[in-house]
Amino acid sequence: MVSMQTKLVKISTVDAVVNHIKARIASGHLPPDAKLPSERELQVQLGVSRFTLREGLARLQALGLLRIEHGRGAFVRPDVSRRSLEDVLSPMFSHRNPQHLTDLMQARALIEGEVAAQAAAGRSEADLVCLEAHLAEGCRCLDDPSAFGKHDFDFHQALARIADNAFYRLFLEAIAAPVGEFLADHALSAQNRQAAADSHQAIVEAIRRRAPDQARDLTRRHIGACHANYQKGQSGPLSKEAL
Repeated sequence: MVSMQTKLVKISTVDAVVNHIKARIASGHLPPDAKLPSERELQVQLGVSRFTLREGLARLQALGLLRIEHGRGAFVRPDVSRRSLEDVLSPMFSHRNPQHLTDLMQARALIEGEVAAQAAAGRSEADLVCLEAHLAEGCRCLDDPSAFGKHDFDFHQALARIADNAFYRLFLEAIAAPVGEFLADHALSAQNRQAAADSHQAIVEAIRRRAPDQARDLTRRHIGACHANYQKGQSGPLSKEAL
């Protein structure tokens, strides 16, 4: 008898909401132009908080799967097909492959640097409040690797929403699975978590001062340092991230 060992990847509650609604669309239970149940109904059905539900709906809207109309609710976009849905959300590759991980980090640095620059140029006061909340959450969960890995992912997703560029959001959603896996592993080190929290603080400060060039540079250096620390953590002492 052949023994099979499969490591299941933990997903966040927001990811579970996204996957559930995606599956409902793919199965035809939510056809094009269909209106989703109200937020209150969905909260009860899925057993999630209002914040978690709205985060999930925002991701689905960023992917182009839903349109959200203020005062009316969320609707499945008319041009969604099962094939395009699966293509967009299927993981691009596993971060376990060293070359794929390098490619992933290079792509993240390129795109997310521009995301941070655009966020710095166009942010609102409400955006700053949102980012401060993310920083506070990061400080609260510094001693919890699992929670910090999720926070790290959510912080970068928040930057993409503030940048308000549909392609940036779509790109980040398309690589959400491998990035989430990487950040979960990266957060296992207490030193990595502190370095990431410090970088997030510096990035938000650049955004606060409306300094796009600095926000871009800090974000790219942050992602590069995360990659370097992760690689060194596989074989020896971790490096200290430079800001």
